[in-house]
Amino acid sequence: MSKMKISKIKKVENKKGIGLVEMMVGLSVFIFIVLSFIISFNYFIKNSILGTKTVQAYFLAEEGIEAIKSMRNNSWTVNINQLVSGQEYYLHFNGNYWESTTTQSTIDGVFTRKFILENIYRDTNGDISSSGVLDSGSKKINVFILYNINEVVVTKNLSTIITNIFGN
Repeated sequence: MSKMKISKIKKVENKKGIGLVEMMVGLSVFIFIVLSFIISFNYFIKNSILGTKTVQAYFLAEEGIEAIKSMRNNSWTVNINQLVSGQEYYLHFNGNYWESTTTQSTIDGVFTRKFILENIYRDTNGDISSSGVLDSGSKKINVFILYNINEVVVTKNLSTIITNIFGN
């Protein structure tokens, strides 16, 4: 009978040792899961912020194109035709209407919006081409939005062509 008691005691002691190992493995798995969750959450938040800036940049570029169209609507001769092709300009809203300026400004302390106008040339068929006759009633607009992400300058741009549809 005494042999039986001794073997039972040994089995109980062995179970206590296995329980400690199981607890360490379980704790390691738990820590791994928690760290994975934290890293994933951080990654998703960072990408969400980057995505928000990208969307804001494209909205600002679209607003820039609409602002230049508004300038065109007010007066092609004064607001568009006088601008030098290839030069960088910035937009300024004076409270009543949009105007171009050479003074750089930032939007929300993050974004810089600039635009460049390019001349349009037409071939003998009247189609847009890289050379030919200058079309004084059309301009290509390139709107650029610049902002920093981790000290790297990111540029987003939209382009379109405007024409002097009102003959003003």
